[in-house]
Formats: sequence, C-alpha cells, structure tokens
Amino acid sequence: MLLGVLALLIGFGGCATSMDPPRTSPVVTSVSRAGVRVGEVVLVRPDDRYVIVRGEPLPKDGEEARVFRDDVMVGAVRFTGAGRAPFIAADIVHGMIQSGDRVIR
Repeated sequence: MLLGVLALLIGFGGCATSMDPPRTSPVVTSVSRAGVRVGEVVLVRPDDRYVIVRGEPLPKDGEEARVFRDDVMVGAVRFTGAGRAPFIAADIVHGMIQSGDRVIR
C-alpha cells in the first residue's frame, strides 16, 4: 500500500509542473550609470510635453539624453537650448518622466 501511495504522489508531482504556464516578467531596461550625467529633472509639464532640467554643463540645442529612475530608463528628452544656467528646457521624446529623475547622455 505504501508503494502505491508513493507511486501516486510521484505521478501527480510530475504532471503539475508540466501543466504550469511559462513565467514571464515585464521588460525593463536596466543599465549601469554609464554615460555623462546632465542633471536632474526639477519640473515636468506632461500636457505640454516638456521638462526643466537642473545641471551643468548645459547640453547643446538639439542634443538628446536618456532619463532614469532607480537605474531604470523611463524616457528620453531633447534639449531646446532655452534656459539660463543651471536650468534648461527639454522636450519629452518618450516616456513617463517625473521630478527627481536623472538625466544622462
């Protein structure tokens, strides 16, 4: 009888794992801190699709940069050249950017 119970448990144990769907995880772009830090987002205007970045040296007009939160890329911006040191405006190219995010080129 013990042998029959053991065989039954082994049989069911193997089937349960083969029936489980494959596990998937969300795609996240994780990076090291490689690149030149431009500054930090201090103001976000999502409806107007622009941000204000505080940092130095200021990027050139038209230059693009990546935006990170906790070492995960959350968006990209393109600098417009408008501003006065240490602040510069940038158009949001894509992403969900928040105040406090790091800007790296």
